[in-house]
Amino acid sequence: MALAMVAAPVWALLLPGVILLAGLPMVKNGIQSANRILDAFRRGRAVKGHIASVTTDMSTTVNGRHPWEIVYTFESDGHPFDGKTKTFEAATSNRFYGRPPVWVLVVDGDPQRNTLYPPVK
Repeated sequence: MALAMVAAPVWALLLPGVILLAGLPMVKNGIQSANRILDAFRRGRAVKGHIASVTTDMSTTVNGRHPWEIVYTFESDGHPFDGKTKTFEAATSNRFYGRPPVWVLVVDGDPQRNTLYPPVK
């Protein structure tokens, strides 16, 4: 059995390492994105925002379904910013049709750290 392991092609031995190295930046990006949102919940202040658009994201498909992309705008320190979130729940996306005003939690000094409140599932 040990002899069969030695005779394995080199690429078969390196493939798991290559997959791991390719996946590490994706994991890092996901953690950073989650930390931006959590930071807004921990240290953010509420500002009034508006829904800019509610559209179906046709570039993403999960189990044959496309998520809704909700884009919102808000003002922080006198400058306009926008943010976006995605949801698969039609009831949640329907809540934002008609572009109602919303509350956005934004971190002072770093408006890229923002999220809608109450949170979108």
